[in-house]
Amino acid sequence: MSTPAKPIPLGRAPRPRTNPEDLAQLVAGGAEAGFARPLAPPEPAAEPMPVQAPAAPAPSPAMYDGPVSPLRLEVPDLIWLALKMESAKRKVSVKYLVIEALAAKGYAEGLDLSLVPEDGRRNTKR
Repeated sequence: MSTPAKPIPLGRAPRPRTNPEDLAQLVAGGAEAGFARPLAPPEPAAEPMPVQAPAAPAPSPAMYDGPVSPLRLEVPDLIWLALKMESAKRKVSVKYLVIEALAAKGYAEGLDLSLVPEDGRRNTKR
């Protein structure tokens, strides 16, 4: 068995003692490496822009406001994966793909697909 090492009491870090020659050498070496490059003087501040009231958010497209019902179903993993891949490629939701497919089969007579959000998550700013 080994004995644990004794902790070494550490005090305050010593202050570096640099003379002007060493400091000049450090600055020159740092400049060659890309550090301590001289900066251009700051440009004078331009006239402050008048504060404007924030613009009203753009109106979101009207959503379908008729009665809705949930649709829960189980599909094979192969179909689920295909739906997820297609939704990722087109940047729409799986829900949108299902509604689009039902509309193509004629189940959505009178439904304007432009009222169904393609993907509500992508329309919101986080």
